[in-house]
Amino acid sequence: MIMIELPEVFTLTRQLSPVLPGRTITRCVANQSPHKFAFFKPDADQITERLTGRAITAVSNNQRNMLQIELDEGCLVFAEMGGRILLHTPETQTLPKNQLLLDLDDGSKLTASIVLWGFIQAAWPGEQRGWIAEKPAPLADELTFERFETLFQDPSITPKTSVKYFIISQPGLGGVGNGCLQDILFNAQLQPRRTVQTLSEAERYNLYTAARSTLRQMIELGGRDTERDLFNQPGGYKIIMGSHAAGKPCPRCGTAVEKIQFLGGASYFCPGCQH
Repeated sequence: MIMIELPEVFTLTRQLSPVLPGRTITRCVANQSPHKFAFFKPDADQITERLTGRAITAVSNNQRNMLQIELDEGCLVFAEMGGRILLHTPETQTLPKNQLLLDLDDGSKLTASIVLWGFIQAAWPGEQRGWIAEKPAPLADELTFERFETLFQDPSITPKTSVKYFIISQPGLGGVGNGCLQDILFNAQLQPRRTVQTLSEAERYNLYTAARSTLRQMIELGGRDTERDLFNQPGGYKIIMGSHAAGKPCPRCGTAVEKIQFLGGASYFCPGCQH
């Protein structure tokens, strides 16, 4: 799996913050290796022009899936990244195929390589950052259980809306995709096909607390072990429900874990204790 979700965005922010601020981008190469699902805003030539010579002032995120490298003018934004962002030392001889290369004034290089899809933006002051309306930030103080409950009244919800669709699509939790979803649902003891209108208040509360606690643990451990950090190392959080678990005993009740194809991706769950 190669998908930068919320835990990886927080991990990259934490790793980039001590090393990027104060550096200057001496050279930028955008779309050196064209990818069908690499989306640039504005186009690659304009991104190259906007970023070259800019000084990096800070690294931040939107508490969802958007990594932001703040510049002395504007901001470099990575969003919905199905790929990897890596930092390379001056001694690095071979760089991975990439869609964005930044040479920095200390000799190091930053690459963004898109494998599935990804959005790269050089946002000028006053321009909107990102492409789509922001979903609720799962770990924000503002997302109380009472606020979470209002999401179940969203106009997009129908009697067929599943828990999986509710979390990763509409209304959705920002930065949570199919990867993080598996363990959230395992910890909430809910299966992905369960319809949200059948959830009791207690089950909705379990979903809320499971989402926040699972994501916090993933962040604390440096992201999931299926993903790579800034230095190409796997995260420290060992996922519970993934391809490795299919057909094996559930760690909670011993029932064989099932794999299904649902809503455009694989889902793994225990039919014995996820209802």
